Amino acid sequence: PYGITLGGDGQMWFTEKDGSRIGRITVLVPTINEFALPVPSSGPTGLCEGQDAAVWFVETDGNRLGQILQTSAMGELPLKTPAAGAAHIAAGANNIIWFTLTSVDKLSFYHL
Repeated sequence: PYGITLGGDGQMWFTEKDGSRIGRITVLVPTINEFALPVPSSGPTGLCEGQDAAVWFVETDGNRLGQILQTSAMGELPLKTPAAGAAHIAAGANNIIWFTLTSVDKLSFYHL
């Protein structure tokens, strides 16, 4: 496990960097569900809940921004900066998701 956040669904979500999965821990009856990312070895790190109620995450090794819904449907977007090393992510105001690009010393965003 690498990153963890509380989702709007009341469940805990976490990244599995080396396993390239997103996990969800249900709280009432403790259960762990894991969801494999479409691309192996993508290295998800940080995650947060966006204003759209989806959980957003960055893929350090896959160079993508991802989204997983409470239904476990998943989507990914390639980052515009090659080999960016995205690592940390936060939901901001006005439907913006902010994330760091550690390999190029920049901050970037995605508007929902």
